[in-house]
Formats: sequence, structure tokens, C-alpha cells
Amino acid sequence: MSTDSHTIDSAKMVAQTNKGIPIQLSDGTNVDIYKCKVKQLAPMLEFVRFVLEKLQINSVTNLPVIDLDDPNILLSLLVDSSEKVFEVGAMLSSLTEEGFVDLELDDAITVLAKEWEVNKDFFLKSVLPKLDGLRQNTAGAGINNKDN
Repeated sequence: MSTDSHTIDSAKMVAQTNKGIPIQLSDGTNVDIYKCKVKQLAPMLEFVRFVLEKLQINSVTNLPVIDLDDPNILLSLLVDSSEKVFEVGAMLSSLTEEGFVDLELDDAITVLAKEWEVNKDFFLKSVLPKLDGLRQNTAGAGINNKDN
């Protein structure tokens, strides 16, 4: 890891100290889980877009009942989108990306499940309905979303 990367990761952890929700991993390591911040929105939306496509969800107005607290679903997403998951796993926790990828699989699932728990209401009740409304508005205006 470069010095600049280490400095950025250290600054991230210092800036978010005492603002996270603590969890304990199987080896006793404490990890803080954070709510998504504005500066993290773009990679989070990219990840959410991927998840929605993976789960074949094309509208948030009639969301199917999907238990994203289920470790099997999280494991499937981890297998299918590891790089995106690694980025999000580190971004919403006190772990560096390197630290996240070095976790035992059960600990990685624990971190992801807690991140989902901490952030799901914001995404399901605020962000996704607004994006769906925007999609519907642009479709009504004659804009083809698939070409943009």
C-alpha cells in the first residue's frame, strides 16, 4: 500500500471515529459500520444498480420481498460482484479495502449484513423512489433511458 493511500485510509478512519455502529468479528476485532455519506453516493448507487439488476428489480414501486439480511443472498452477491462488494464493504466500515478482502468469509458477510441494516431504510425509502420517479419522468418526456 502506498503512503498516500495509507494516509487517505487513516484520515478516513479518523474522520469517522466514534460515528459508526460497532460490531465484533469472529476474531474479536471491532469494526465500525457507517451510514452512507454524500461523497460515497456514486459508488453506492452503482452497487445498488448492480444489485437491482442481479435481483431483476426494475421498479421500486412494487419491490418483491427479498431478504437481504439472508447471508445466502449476500454470499451470492459477493461471488458475482466481488470488486464492487469490496469497495462498498470498506467504504461503509472502518476497514480499508485491503482489510476487507483479508476478512474470513463469515466476517465479510457479517460486515455487509450490518452495512445493509444501517443503510437500507435510506436507500429503499428515499433514494430509490426518487430515482424511480426520475426514470418515469424522463420516460414520460420521451427520453429513452437505455440510450442515455
